Order: sequence, then C-alpha cells, then structure tokens
Amino acid sequence: MKPKITAVVVTYNRKALLAECLAALEAQVRPPDNIFVIDNASTDGTEEFFATYAPTHFTLRYERLKTNIGGAGGFNYGIALAYQDGCDWVWVMDDDTIATPMALSALLDGLAFSESKQISPLIMASRVNWTDGTPHPMNMPKVFGNDWDMTYACLEKQMLPIRSTSFVSLLLSTQAVKQFGLPIADYFIWSDDVEYSARVLRDNIGFVVSTSVVEHKTKTKHTPLDIYSGRLYFAVRNALWLLKSPAWNRKERLLLLVSNISSWGEYLKQGRFSWAIIKNLAKPIFDGIFKSPRMES
Repeated sequence: MKPKITAVVVTYNRKALLAECLAALEAQVRPPDNIFVIDNASTDGTEEFFATYAPTHFTLRYERLKTNIGGAGGFNYGIALAYQDGCDWVWVMDDDTIATPMALSALLDGLAFSESKQISPLIMASRVNWTDGTPHPMNMPKVFGNDWDMTYACLEKQMLPIRSTSFVSLLLSTQAVKQFGLPIADYFIWSDDVEYSARVLRDNIGFVVSTSVVEHKTKTKHTPLDIYSGRLYFAVRNALWLLKSPAWNRKERLLLLVSNISSWGEYLKQGRFSWAIIKNLAKPIFDGIFKSPRMES
C-alpha cells in the first residue's frame, strides 16, 4: 500500500528560499501527500505569501506560531501535527532545503529495497550538498555499521547504515514518533536533530541514500562552531546536552566529549585565546553542565 507522506518545513524570515523549497516539492516525481509549513513568527511577508499560494500536487497546512521557538521547537511542533494527522512517514527539512526531483522517490525506493531484505528502517536520509555540489559539512550523517551482510546488501542501492543525521531531508517513520516521542524543543537550534536521530537509531536501523539529493542553500559552507556563525552559544550548550541524552552508550559519550574539547580548542585558537573568545565559551559550557533540556513524549 502506498505510504502517506507529510512533509514538515520549518521557516523563519526566508520567504524567497521557502518559495523555492515549495516549488521543489511541487516538482517531485513522487510529491508528498501533505505539507505542513511551520512559521516561526516571520516578519518578512511570509504570512502574506501564503494568502495567495495555491499548491497543485499536495494539501498545504500553514501554521504561524506566535513567537520564534527556533528550529528545534518548529520541528517538535510540526512532527507532532503530522503524527496526529495520521501519516506513515514525516519528511522534515528547513526552508533553505531544495530537493532534486527524485529526492523523495529515491528515499522510498531505498525503503522498499530494505524491506525486501527483511530490514525495517525507522529513518531514511538524503545526501545533502551545498550550492557547489559538495557535501555540506553541517549535514554529514554519522555512518555506522557492524552488520556487514546488511551493509554489503544495501550498497547495491547506494545506501549506508547511519547512527545519526540532520533534519535536512530526513524521512521519519511515525512508528519512531510513537516509540521515542518528539525532538527536544529546548535545544532551540542545532543538535536537536543529531540527538533525536541518534536516540531513534541506538537500537534501530536507518540509512542514508546517496541517490536522494538535496541542496542546503546556506550563505556559507559553515558548521555550528564557525567563529563567525553568531550562534556559538547553542552549538556549545547543546553539544554538552547531547552527552546527557540516552541516545549514546558510554563509549560514544567519551568520543563526543573528546570531539567537543577538540572543537572548542580550535575555536579558541582561531580567536587567539582572547578574553572575549573565552567568555563566549564560558556561559554555554556553564549552562550545558548545570541545566538540562526537557524531554517530551
């Protein structure tokens, strides 16, 4: 039976990119059945845009929030709506995600192939490129596998098993929502997708499908810890919150901690260990250690 797919797009003050994102969804070889657009209280005319926007290939639901609750809050809200609406899979993405025409159909082909091999994945993820056609460093999935029979079988479909991934073109089974609840809204922005996908995939299977390609049209090819990103607080605090999540085993927590310390050292080095740079790290580290996010079922 054909699965019911609801796409969830979270937007904030990027009307032009959102229009491009929606046009790409309209152009899908296999369009989603519904699209829920979650607007984080945009002030750039996004609401007026939807007063005249008339989709052809899917049903649209536009939800304007009263305040900006961040990407994490938007995905929390949108996935909850899609789950309550009764879909089988939720296809999540940011407003600056431009899907190639085969993106969704390739994910579904990968899903059908894995099920033909008696594998039941809960997550299917796309290859995420930047505008130059190379993989975006912010959206690299963590490839993982200790079942080599399964891995070799899935290479036939250009798929690899993953341990975590981003919310830029992630196809999520509503069975995962039923079992693991929702992404954590308190993250506000960044790492909520890594935490949630890793929590789902700790004892379950997910794949990245290299034939499913989307473009992430960020202004630069940055990562959350880029010294010029302006959102360092969330990158650092949330990295520490990741360590508190039940998503990881002890070894993985240790590796995450080592990776974090290495990244913060590089940030300090880029800033020449100035007092301002040290203060930039101090508050999010304090909050990451002594505060915790609220889990939602």
